[in-house]
Amino acid sequence: MSTSGQLQLVLDCLGVDDLTALRRRQFGAATALVVLIAGSLLRTAGPPARGQAVVLGIGSPVQHGAEQANLAAAALRGVGCDTWCDARLARGLHGDARDFPSLSPFSLARHVGPRDLWAAWSASRRGSRRPEGAARDCGPVEWLYLRLAQAARLALAERRLEASGARLVVVDFDRGPAMAPLVVAAGNAGIPTATLVHGSPSKSYLPVLADSVLAWSTVQADWFRAHGAGHAEVVGRLAAPRPAPAAGATTWLVLSSKEALSDAEVGRLLSTIEDGRRLGHRTVLRLHPLQTAPLDAGWSRVASAVDSCVQLNADDWTTDCARAIGVSSTAIIDALAAGCDVHVVADADRPLPVEIEWLRGQADDLRPVPEKSLATRGSLLPLDQHEAQKRLAMFGRRMVEEAQSGG
Repeated sequence: MSTSGQLQLVLDCLGVDDLTALRRRQFGAATALVVLIAGSLLRTAGPPARGQAVVLGIGSPVQHGAEQANLAAAALRGVGCDTWCDARLARGLHGDARDFPSLSPFSLARHVGPRDLWAAWSASRRGSRRPEGAARDCGPVEWLYLRLAQAARLALAERRLEASGARLVVVDFDRGPAMAPLVVAAGNAGIPTATLVHGSPSKSYLPVLADSVLAWSTVQADWFRAHGAGHAEVVGRLAAPRPAPAAGATTWLVLSSKEALSDAEVGRLLSTIEDGRRLGHRTVLRLHPLQTAPLDAGWSRVASAVDSCVQLNADDWTTDCARAIGVSSTAIIDALAAGCDVHVVADADRPLPVEIEWLRGQADDLRPVPEKSLATRGSLLPLDQHEAQKRLAMFGRRMVEEAQSGG
């Protein structure tokens, strides 16, 4: 693939998530450009160095992303693994990580010199079109910065991988703007790539860039194969399981994922809340951990109907949850795995993440996991943390051995 084609693949991923930390105002992007150009004159990072057989690229090393990264690094340690991520964001990671800059100009300027920026500018001018989504709405100066930064990061990834001697690249999300340059560069160098899954997949995960998808469950793996993934295998979820509900748990928890609700969905939520209250349950709205803006009209109606609203960041929210009610929140899967009843109230025509779609197709509500068949448990729910680590280690070892044998 041509250099411009590789860069376009990377730029297309800017439409998936707005992870640039740049405000959509021209002065914010202009400041980023000034910081990047001025900082490049004082480049402080050393030359690329040889590394381990596996590169683990982490674009989101915070909160649950850090948990997944640490478990993946521990699993791949026996194969030989270097973690690459932005050192400015890596406080939650265990052990040393090699600095691979994010889109932040303060991070990127440490690794690119004036010649690198000129080469990135030349590459970014050749046939790069704006992708759909977040990047289409940004102004011309911000788009200039994004093109320049991603071209520089793609070139940096190519240099780093060539020097590293890596035989396999595993990333936390192949279509995220942070790791797309690493995946594209590895593919161009003939290095196999794989992506972990950090949530319940939806259309933002497509098309898959990596050669392999390491899915949580059979349902996920089947969905990725049906949507064009070259290879998908069940590894499991690299996360500690949520604790089971305590004996006598009585709370009915409504799970918000900041989604816009239809009138019918609001009506079903209100009806379910009223059912819970009539049966003597306490009803609570669990706001999304990143909810900062005021609730919209639909969620405001739900909030006014429940006994209380909470914004839980802790992992033990399932301990007092007798039933979890949601529309599209992937926390429903956590609740089901922990042993809670779950109830999906989404409209029939609402696009849903794959596991929630599967639940909607099976029944209006599902009883706790022990009462379900082993087939249901095995096809839908993630394998536990320890089994996931074991399978990831086996995958890494197999891929490295195949690369070393030329197979």
